[in-house]
Amino acid sequence: MTRPLARNEIAAKIFEDIRDRPYRVALSGEKPADNCYFKGTELIRLLTTLGYTVRARVGEIDWHDGPYPADVLALLDTSVLFTHFYPEIMMDDGNWFVLDPSWNKNFAQKYNLPFSEFGAANMPCFRIKKLYEPDEQAPYAWGWLSDKKVIEDYMAKTGAFFAALNGWLERENP
Repeated sequence: MTRPLARNEIAAKIFEDIRDRPYRVALSGEKPADNCYFKGTELIRLLTTLGYTVRARVGEIDWHDGPYPADVLALLDTSVLFTHFYPEIMMDDGNWFVLDPSWNKNFAQKYNLPFSEFGAANMPCFRIKKLYEPDEQAPYAWGWLSDKKVIEDYMAKTGAFFAALNGWLERENP
């Protein structure tokens, strides 16, 4: 007879299943994608149902801090503030650990990018230039959630870059 999986084993499996889906950026406000936000919120929801304490973190990033091709980066609108969303989980010892499901392991290793492992001391998958404190995150998130125009403007400014980035990601990380 097989023993039932322990909570940490279940959580690790959930995390790996989400993390190992190839990263893609949402190209509209209506259609989710496997980006940091949607993968992260899914992970938070599922780990919370297992009884973990999980929190969201948001920080500013610069896409130039990665292995992306020059022709893709040339499409960046420099007036846009880009951020990264990732979860942190409180482990049984009471310490918080980054649990960022953004990059799958194979892609991250191919490009020497950070990636997370369950139960390990991790760093976010993107280099964070400025980490928002919880009281800074709420107004930022509220702007996104409460105003469709904010999303439409963002997508209009980032659409070409994100479409090109997704094309590159599909070739490099199918």
